[in-house]
Amino acid sequence: MRFLKSLLLCLFWTPIFAQQLAISSGSGQIVLEQFPAKPLVVCATGAGGAPVPNLPVTWTVPAREGTINSSDAATDASGCATARFLATSIQPGTSYAQTTVVASSSIGSVSFYITTSSNRLSESPQVQIVNANPITAPAVSTVQNAFTVVVVAGGGIRLGQGIPNIGVRAAFGTGVDPTTAPGGTCDAQFGIVYTDATGKATCNLKLNGNLGTGGVYASVGDYVTIPNSGIPLTITPASTCNVALNPSTMTFGGGGGAGSFAVSSSCGWTVTKNADWITLQSSSSGNGNGTVTFVVNANSGTARTGTITVNNATFTITQSALGSAGPLAFNAAASLPQATVGQAYSTTLGATGGQPPYVWSGTGLPAGLTLDPSSGVLSGTPPSTGTFSFQSSVRDSNGAVATQTFTLVVSQSSSQPGGALTITTTSLPAATAGTAYQAAISVTGGCQNPFSGAPRVELAAGALP
Repeated sequence: MRFLKSLLLCLFWTPIFAQQLAISSGSGQIVLEQFPAKPLVVCATGAGGAPVPNLPVTWTVPAREGTINSSDAATDASGCATARFLATSIQPGTSYAQTTVVASSSIGSVSFYITTSSNRLSESPQVQIVNANPITAPAVSTVQNAFTVVVVAGGGIRLGQGIPNIGVRAAFGTGVDPTTAPGGTCDAQFGIVYTDATGKATCNLKLNGNLGTGGVYASVGDYVTIPNSGIPLTITPASTCNVALNPSTMTFGGGGGAGSFAVSSSCGWTVTKNADWITLQSSSSGNGNGTVTFVVNANSGTARTGTITVNNATFTITQSALGSAGPLAFNAAASLPQATVGQAYSTTLGATGGQPPYVWSGTGLPAGLTLDPSSGVLSGTPPSTGTFSFQSSVRDSNGAVATQTFTLVVSQSSSQPGGALTITTTSLPAATAGTAYQAAISVTGGCQNPFSGAPRVELAAGALP
């Protein structure tokens, strides 16, 4: 093909103080026909992980694919709502039937996958665990391919064929609390790994920080915990290594906002915070170098200080009292999102505090890049690879100045044409009510040429402020 079309990049925008509807339990289960399923439970949370009570929830299931016997019309005081599903009958000789129950609310929707099995024992799903070996690993690490489960039809017209959308979780035996004993969860949304079209699901086990010896089991479809799947699990102390944070402090005005910092490490790490007015937006753990993003809630009281801890390194957040803008400072990590040689690049050097509007300037910018003085957007096309350091300053309308040194790594493109299409922006700078705002969504890679132009960023869901 002579001309490459530009790739369409759909960006799901999430408000800074995002609320979330999440599955608590009940998805991916196997139910016998004409039997009730285990309760389907969703929970709603807001900023700082606080429960959202009295949120209306609607439950729907396709016609003739089962029945919702009863359901909560809204979340309770703990932010959760429950529905009870009754499985329908399936035709004789049919191996199984599958349906999706959707829980919808004003802050989002989630889907529960349910498989109805024949109540004839000769047609029950067959479950097998493979590649399960004793596990010894350091705390808060992730064990890749800890175990794999295969689920196939045990009878009927699809005898021996894999069954998709069966939920697989990590279980730790009766009476074992994985929050206090050695344990963890499958590294997947809601801790559930679903079987694929071949009936196979692999659990990458994300360990907690509880040291000692225990055992992990494969819980399949909330239907069976494989008796012979007990895998000896030993959690050892996390290996010690140096963790560096850049920057290590950040200051916010009373209105709060979003921020980030870079983590430099040669080992696994975990993130904790000591204040409920700080909300982590990125993963609570990582391995090697990474970035931690967070949100600071608006302050309704006096000035306050909180911390985010990454292993033994501490990031300090200072927030001014209500109504105070706070001192002028950058709120962009010193290590900028990576760029690709020969590809269009854009990122924003955000600022917080002081008195907007701001004016940005820079010295020693990497070749091919320019810094917009009115928006703080660093953009252009780098012509060569390397690691570049430059200094940028931001000045507010009162004349206050903040200066920071930034580092940008420009790498070779991947073997794919234009490199892998990637959103490099992980958070947006804070905005101030009544003040003009502009921020760039940085994208690298993809198919780009003089005829197609750069990949296009569009709003896929939600609404802009």
